[in-house]
Amino acid sequence: NVLLEIRDVRVPASSHHPSFTRLAKHRTHLICYTHADLIDAPTRDRVERWTAAVWPNSMTIFVDTRSEGKRNDQLHYFDQLYDGLLKTIESRGNNLALTV
Repeated sequence: NVLLEIRDVRVPASSHHPSFTRLAKHRTHLICYTHADLIDAPTRDRVERWTAAVWPNSMTIFVDTRSEGKRNDQLHYFDQLYDGLLKTIESRGNNLALTV
């Protein structure tokens, strides 16, 4: 099982729901921080270190949620999320169901 938790990087602690800690115990825990375009690199590094310290078994990704016209890259912001999900599925083997 995979637990995908979507958080706002501007408020990483308060955008976490406490139930997810219990739910993540026996699942692969993916934490997706949105609005990564609104923070600088040092802040992103701090959030990443904090997340790794509090949820050491989780995988973390940061996505740029600006509109397509204002983005620096040409990838849709969910491409990163999709890639993370595929890597997790591949690492868990073929015995996995994904509901979107």
